[in-house]
This record gives sequence, structure tokens and C-alpha cells, in this order.
Amino acid sequence: MRLAIENKTRLRWLLAALFLALAVPTAALILQAFDQLRLDAVRRYEADARAYVRNVDAGLRRAIADQDAIARAEFEFWVDSVGAERARSPLSAFPVMSSLGGVVAYFQVAGDGMLSSPLWPAGDVDIRALDMGEAERDARLALLGRVASVLADNRLAVRRLVPEAQAAASANVLDEIVVTGALRARAPEDAVAEDGSEPGDSPSSAVGPAVFDELSASAVASAGGGQAETTALFSEQAESLVEEPSPGPVNTFAETVEPFRFNRLASGQFVIHRNVFDSGMRLVQGALIDDSRFVDTAFGEAFGAERMSSGGRLLVSFADRPVAEIRGSGVFAYDGTAWPADRGATIRERLSPPFADFSLEFAAGELPGGPAYSLMVWLSAIVVAVLCGGFLLIYRVLAGQIELARRQEEFVSSVSHELKTPLTSIRMYGEMLMSGWADEAKRQSYYRYILDEGERLTRLIDNVLRIAGSSRAEAPLEIEAMPAGELLDLVRARSAKQAEAAGYALDFEVADGVPEAMLEVDKDAFVQIMINLVDNAIKYSAGAAQARVSIRAEIADGACVVRVRDFGPGITGVKPARLFEPFYRSGDERTRSVQGTGIGLSVVRDLTRRMGGEVGVRNCEPGAEFSIRLPLRD
Repeated sequence: MRLAIENKTRLRWLLAALFLALAVPTAALILQAFDQLRLDAVRRYEADARAYVRNVDAGLRRAIADQDAIARAEFEFWVDSVGAERARSPLSAFPVMSSLGGVVAYFQVAGDGMLSSPLWPAGDVDIRALDMGEAERDARLALLGRVASVLADNRLAVRRLVPEAQAAASANVLDEIVVTGALRARAPEDAVAEDGSEPGDSPSSAVGPAVFDELSASAVASAGGGQAETTALFSEQAESLVEEPSPGPVNTFAETVEPFRFNRLASGQFVIHRNVFDSGMRLVQGALIDDSRFVDTAFGEAFGAERMSSGGRLLVSFADRPVAEIRGSGVFAYDGTAWPADRGATIRERLSPPFADFSLEFAAGELPGGPAYSLMVWLSAIVVAVLCGGFLLIYRVLAGQIELARRQEEFVSSVSHELKTPLTSIRMYGEMLMSGWADEAKRQSYYRYILDEGERLTRLIDNVLRIAGSSRAEAPLEIEAMPAGELLDLVRARSAKQAEAAGYALDFEVADGVPEAMLEVDKDAFVQIMINLVDNAIKYSAGAAQARVSIRAEIADGACVVRVRDFGPGITGVKPARLFEPFYRSGDERTRSVQGTGIGLSVVRDLTRRMGGEVGVRNCEPGAEFSIRLPLRD
């Protein structure tokens, strides 16, 4: 036993060393493969981000090109037509429509800061003659009030009051106009600001086109500084977008129309504006843009449609100041939290003019691995399972072989002892008989003892031959149909003598219907099964309170069931199925004190199965009961 334990310990250490020798490089290869997949995912994310920037930039350039194509005259409510009647400007449509997302309203600012818009006609106009419903007129004037207020707050235009004639026609709108600041078409010299001062009284408070110039100068300064930064914050330098040259001013005879510029007001809104020079006069035309709507239209919708939006974030900045954060679920105000570069691939790109102040920064978060990643996970799991399962199987097989070798060694030792003991007794009694030392009475006793020991040797040799033959698939059984009663009579005679020799009482019970039942069995095999079971019952119930063995036969569920029970301590500390394994013997001291080879029950199971039957065992109170079930002949 000690040798077997030592061999198993050495086997564990050997297999553990072999496992590590294979597992370490395998794990390194798997980790390297996952690193490569992550690197590929980062590269895909960077490529998707740059493609997204190109698409957004192209869309904004198309939108600004549409704005540049708007004629100078369309910034008035009325435009000249071929016929005698004036026509409305396309920009006068309400609600305001534009290819550039987020446009609130178009406007025009004269050189003195006078504000006008294509949403409302200039001059004294009878608003009842505009062919507008009252609700639409109120909505237009309210919108113009908002625009005028925003532009005035940013010193891009002056506040004016509407003419009294218009106030009389729409008194419910007048209060809103007076409060917010609205349009007026009277001459500039008649205008008075809300605080009672004339426009331009304070030289330090420039309004109108001069402030638009300040916006442009500020934009150029911020764009120049931002474009000098590194545009890729991840592992490599990002490729800058190829910027197309901005269109130059459009000259139409004495009129010069510059391209639109894009800026952000101090109040947060965006604005596009351009200069128009006509006969020495300067106008600023533009549109006020809602910042949140613009970001959602220009960046949010496109980002949500991209695969990189899953788990990724986009930070939109203007002049290096965060404007909004876009995640897969929508556009959110930037909360001011840090934008860590260690959250995955982080790259930064700028748009082309006139949107060069916009910078887009991408943080990947958890990058999706794609089909290759899922496949690698499954392959890794399979490799780990095969490696662990294979080594476990190898260990169990080799440990089983070690255990089998140990049992075989014990079997050889037991067989040697089992053979030596009866042979010694036979030799001793034979010598005593030959010497003539025994009288007639003792001779009969010696003859009976020699016969019993010979039968014991015969059973042992038969068991050894049976177990050897079953392992080589040899010694076929001679199956024949026999009445169960005849078989049980043979068993009764053999087992009664066996029990009597051991000093045991034998209870033999045969239920009704059993003697006539026909079984297809090998007679010798059946008798050997019963002798082995009785011998096992006698051995393992030695010292029991009841020196008795019970044999009972009955018909149950279409089979003949023969049960052999002892009244000893029963089966403890071992699974019943292991009792039928070849060479197995329980390891406790009580069992070790019982002589045996460990093959008797294995022979019982083998012979029973070869005759189409089943063998079973269960604990009783007291003792244990073994049963064989043989099918009846049809």
C-alpha cells in the first residue's frame, strides 16, 4: 500500500511538471493572440473614427456650400421678380428650413448695427396685408425677438422698437418685441436704444459688423493654436484631414460676397456670417444656430449609426472648449470629468474650414472583439478544457493502473497463501495416514479434511481460471435450459456441506413456482456463483451473533431471483459497486483479518452477466444481502 501511495505521489509530480511545461507556453500564445485581437480592434476603431470624421466633414462642407449659394438679395423678405409684383424670399419660409442643422433664423446687419431678417419685411408694413395668420405673425415676431435679443446681448446688433403702425395692428405682439428687442425698418437716425442713448455713443461698445470682425479674429487665433496640437493621442500620430481650399469672395460687378464663416457666441449659440460689399456699403448676412440642435444633427445622429458608438464616447469641442459629449444613447452636456487616455483607443481629429475650430475626440472604452474574438474565446476554452481534462484522464488511467498493479500483487500474495495452507494440511494429514499413527476413527476424519481442503483448492483454482478467462474473452459458457428446482438442489447440497464445515446453519427457502421455472444457464457457472456467495457470507460474518446464512429463491418481474444473506456487520465505508471490481478488498482491519483473494465477487458478476442476468447488493439489519437475477426462458 505504501509503495502504491508513493508511486501515485511521484505520478502527480511528474504530470504536474509536464502540465506546466505545456500550459505556460500555451497560455502565453493565447494571451498574445488576445493582445493581437485587441490591437486589431483598436486599429478598426481608429479607422472607423477617421471615416466618421470624413463623413461629418463632407456633410458640413456640403451644407455650408448650400449656404454660400444663397443670393445676397434673399436675405430680404421681398425679392425682385421678373413680373411687376414682388415675391417672397425663399428664406422667409416659416418654420425656418435649412440644409445646415440647428438654424434658428437668418438675419442681416447693416453697417450701423441695424438688424433685419427675411422673416419680416423692412419698413412700415401693414401686417394685415402679409397674407399671414395671426398665430404665424405672432410666432415670427416672437422668433425675431429672440434673435434680436441674442444678437444685441452679443453686441452684434442694436435693439430697436417697432413702428407704432405695426404696434397698433398687433398689440399683443408689441410687448414681446419691446422686451426682447426686435426689428425696425425706420432710418437709423430715428433709432433710440433701450437705455435712451444713441447707438455708438460709447466708443468702447462697438456693435454690428465690427464685432463680427472680432469674432473672426478670435476664431483664427484659436484655430491656429489648436491645429498645432497633436491630433492623435493614442499610439500613433493621426492623419490630418485633407483640407480643400475655401472658396473666395464672389464678385458680381460692384457687389462682393464673401464665403460664410462659422463662430460661436459668448452666450453659447453658433452663428454663420459673411460680408457683403455693395457700392461701398457693407452688410453682414448670417444665421443664428442653436448649439444643441446643431451638435445633435451634425454629430450625434451620425455617431449613433456607427458601430463604434457601442461603448464608445465622443467629445465635441469648439476652440478647444468642450461643447457636448456624445454616447450611444444620445447627446449630453459635457460634465467636466477627465477624459482618460487609458480607457482604450483615444484619437483626436479636427474638421476642415470653416469648421476648423471643431475638434472631435474619441474614447473607445470596451472595444467589441468581433467574430474573431468570440472564436478565440471558444478555442481558448476548448484548449484549456482539453489540456486539463486530458491530464486528469491520464492521471486517472495511470493511477488506476498503479492501483491495479497493487491489487495484483496482493492477489498473488493471497493466492500463494490460499494455496499453501490447504496443501500443507493435505501433506501433513497424508503423512500421518501413511505412517499409521491414526486409528480407524481418526483416519475417516483425516480423509474428510483432505477432501474438504481439496474442494477448497478446486474452488480457488476455478475462480482464478474464470477471472483469467474473462479477461481474455475465453472459456465460453455452455448455456442450456434447466429447471430452477434442479439447479437449486445442486446448490443446496454443496452449500449445506460448505456451511456445516464452517459451523454455520443454512436456511434454504424456495418460493412457489420456482422449481418449475426454466432458466437458460451454465450449470457449473451457476453452482460456482452460489458457492462464492455462500463462501463470502461465511467469511465476512465471522464472529457474528448469528452464525447463519440464508438462501431464498423467488420469482419477481419475469425473473428468478436468488438471494444470499449473512448476519454479520454488513457493508461499511465502501461503495457497494466497488465490491465487484477484480482484486478489490476493503482496507479496514476487520477485512484484512479475513483471508481471501478479492476475485470471488468479481467472478460472480462476470458469470451472471454472461448468462444475461444482473447482480446486486444491499445492507440489511443486520448483515448484507447479495442477489442474482436471471431471466426466465420464454
